[in-house]
Amino acid sequence: MPFCPYCARISLLLIESGVEFEVFLIDAGDKPDWFINAYDKAETPAMMGSPGGLDDGQWVGESKDIIARACEQNEKFKELCEREGPITVEQIEKYANAVAFGMILGYIAPTEEEAGKGLAMGLHKQAGLEPIEGETGAALRERCNAHFRAGLAEFEKMIGGLTTPFIGGDTPSKADVFAATTLFFSHNIAESGLCGDPVAMDKGASLADLGAPSVVPYLRRWMERPSWNKAYKTTCMYSTAVVACLAGWMMMAKDMFDDGRKLNLILDNLRRRDTDYNPDFVPPTVG
Repeated sequence: MPFCPYCARISLLLIESGVEFEVFLIDAGDKPDWFINAYDKAETPAMMGSPGGLDDGQWVGESKDIIARACEQNEKFKELCEREGPITVEQIEKYANAVAFGMILGYIAPTEEEAGKGLAMGLHKQAGLEPIEGETGAALRERCNAHFRAGLAEFEKMIGGLTTPFIGGDTPSKADVFAATTLFFSHNIAESGLCGDPVAMDKGASLADLGAPSVVPYLRRWMERPSWNKAYKTTCMYSTAVVACLAGWMMMAKDMFDDGRKLNLILDNLRRRDTDYNPDFVPPTVG
């Protein structure tokens, strides 16, 4: 899926390495039978063929495994992944989930729905936060806001401190790919209003408003590269699909979304600026 950061991550690495490949769009809420039958986990990203997968007709998954395997199978892919810069992939990963999932967890923190509480527990782990027994929803929201803002401040230091267009220099590195996919996801979460911070909640706000003015210019530099349009199928900064694909999970905390009405308004914050939004689009099934 071009709006899934993990799928886009693999796509960008392959394209920047000059590897040709075919993309199948999989609707996570309505996975086609051919995919379920071909791959027992039926999860994305998934790959068949090399580099990244196997040449025996089997589908394999797990983005880190796909990337590691591709490095073993393709020299250009390996060179891209081994290109050094002032920021490492490990530094990017340290703060990536804190920002994106910290925003989302902060939004649903006060939920009283049992399913919502289960979702919140899962998001604790994703955001890198430890659950605190007896913590109120309001206290958790405040903690999430501080947590994601701290992570975003670190991103601003890293991206704002660059002396070249990309971490890899004049062209992107693996660290750039990890940063761009993370920041594009977080940018759209913030702009949609799916964020517990009062600056962004419901109405939406830019990452600049939340303390990271260097992020959008960095993403725009990415969007000038042909690889971005090929991977994401858009050069628009606003992607309704990024947040829409989370809708099913968010409705586990339906009391926070007025049984879906508020979620629709959140999506509207992106729809009205998403130049590629197509209300009639249905991901194709292949097979």
